[in-house]
Amino acid sequence: MKPRTKLQHKLVEYSNWLTPGVEKKILQYAYSNCNSKYGFSTGKTYWCGLCGDTHSAKEIVSNEVTCISCDSELHIIETKKRKFYESYYIAFAEDMFEYQVIRYFYVTTNYRKGESWKTNVLECIQQFHTNHDFYLIGRLTQGHGDPLYGQMEFRNPSYYSQFAYNPWPSAYHPDSTFLPEYQKKGCVGDFGNVRFYDLKKHLNWDCPKTETLLKAKATELLKVALRDSNKIARYWDTVKICLRNNYQPHDGGMYIDYVELLERFGKDLRNSKYVCPANLKEEHDRYVKKAKLHQKKIDLKNQIRQKAIDDEAYQKAKSIYFDLIFRSNNLVIEPLKSIDDFIKESEVHKHCVYSNKYYNKQNSLILSAKVNNQRVETIEIDIEQLEVIQSRGLQNQASKFNKQILELLNNNLHQIAQVKNNLSQTA
Repeated sequence: MKPRTKLQHKLVEYSNWLTPGVEKKILQYAYSNCNSKYGFSTGKTYWCGLCGDTHSAKEIVSNEVTCISCDSELHIIETKKRKFYESYYIAFAEDMFEYQVIRYFYVTTNYRKGESWKTNVLECIQQFHTNHDFYLIGRLTQGHGDPLYGQMEFRNPSYYSQFAYNPWPSAYHPDSTFLPEYQKKGCVGDFGNVRFYDLKKHLNWDCPKTETLLKAKATELLKVALRDSNKIARYWDTVKICLRNNYQPHDGGMYIDYVELLERFGKDLRNSKYVCPANLKEEHDRYVKKAKLHQKKIDLKNQIRQKAIDDEAYQKAKSIYFDLIFRSNNLVIEPLKSIDDFIKESEVHKHCVYSNKYYNKQNSLILSAKVNNQRVETIEIDIEQLEVIQSRGLQNQASKFNKQILELLNNNLHQIAQVKNNLSQTA
């Protein structure tokens, strides 16, 4: 949009005064420090993403190899693709009078078999920060994508597109300069994959822990602090042990999860043996497995306790019917007398009489039909209406004895009514 106010005209003018030729610095920094150095393997051979040459895959060890042609150390990706693409942002900071300017450069790298990699740089966002606000000059977005289109103009993005104008940079260029108020709090050179917008709020609120992490270049823990300062505050003594031992976790979120697991199992959170593991992922996964086993034991104890409670309630509600037995030759039908009976019935017939807690149904009586002492069907009877609701065998299907079972039950429903009436008279 065209500038309309005095402020907008001033910012557009300041934008024209920013350091020229920064794209060359960004391009050089991308080649040397930011671009991923990949090799692409098809099994027998691999091709170097940097120079494009093809070599034998015999030299690959643990997905790592050094290219014979350009002497680049490569991480191998197994794919049959002949082209590969990556993109990211590099930020460049400048001070402009009372404004802290953060310039975002969109970097794209194309890898193609048989060709050297090609990297392009495009400046697409300029953020002009004050202590409490920031203003935007940038390119247009398409939908909610990156702002890569049109001219650099003053922007007032909508709620949904504002996130496109505040991306996470992969790095800050080392030649970045910050206002003195931010320099003294640790904003110097590259401090990693952190949005200045988030960092500024914490520094302006005078958060000493954030400042400490920033000065220590503990980027991953800093990201956690910006996202959830309470967790860093809770484990600050542990974090200080990390800083003292120059320990830099590769994933801040995983590290805090790991510390929470250590706390759960009563480990010393001030002992570097525990809080500075050589292999964070391996130790994290080990404690996750341990936590699952521990939870399984707790769940089993709770399940046993709940089962006893349910069994007592079921006995109290339905024990008056337990003496009922209906017989016809080798067919016997009788009530389920315990939760264990519900479990066995469910396991044999593979239905939900136990998992859906039929033993808690107040107006239902659950019976088991057996032929030659083998369970064939489970029956549910409505005690109020004195009718069979369902009678199901394996996989909720009727067995070949279903007709005999229903006939026997219907001929004996009066016995269930008699027990019920005796109960009401006694009450």
